[in-house]
Amino acid sequence: MNRAGIAAGQVPLAVRRLGTVAYRDALAIQEKLVRDRRDERIPDTLLLLQHPHVITLGSSSDPSHVLASPDQRASLKIELFEAGRGGDVTYHGPGQLIGYPIVALEEQRHDLHRYLRDLEGALIDQLEGLASVSEEEVARAVALTDTRFVRMLEEVSERADLLSMFTLFFDDPDRLNHEMDRIRSVTPADVRAVAERWLGPDNRAVLAYEPGS
Repeated sequence: MNRAGIAAGQVPLAVRRLGTVAYRDALAIQEKLVRDRRDERIPDTLLLLQHPHVITLGSSSDPSHVLASPDQRASLKIELFEAGRGGDVTYHGPGQLIGYPIVALEEQRHDLHRYLRDLEGALIDQLEGLASVSEEEVARAVALTDTRFVRMLEEVSERADLLSMFTLFFDDPDRLNHEMDRIRSVTPADVRAVAERWLGPDNRAVLAYEPGS
């Protein structure tokens, strides 16, 4: 697996869109897929999902860095979860797309830093491609989003998460009733304008941390 292959779509990658998944459940899914990938039962895989409100504590976390009190977390239904992975305190929630890659690195590329640089570079290449997005690509993205949104509305828990997200981030729970109209109105020009204004080099932040020993 390398940056050029990822960006050019030359590396076979199974993409699984899982919707909203509790953090502990997503962790269990990843652990199983890692075993399957190691045994060559599945190809390289990318999980795309969202989590309900959760604050994770990494192996090097400081509990004092959790700024929300237990009462605040309870009222907002924010779970506190000891992830056991590297890093400090991290928040995930509805509306935040999470990608978990599960890949087998070539023997000569068993280098964590090189892998992260390749992954970062591939993502940057894809972001820069949004500046020239086509009408067909936007139509496909809207259709996929439409389908996913309708499926989410079929589940009571998913509707609750959406209402929570629109209330928390936009102070507008009624936005749920108009979200698809907003998405369907998106044009290639809109995407290009956002990419040029917000996704350029001056608006990128890369965070990296060393896994805990």
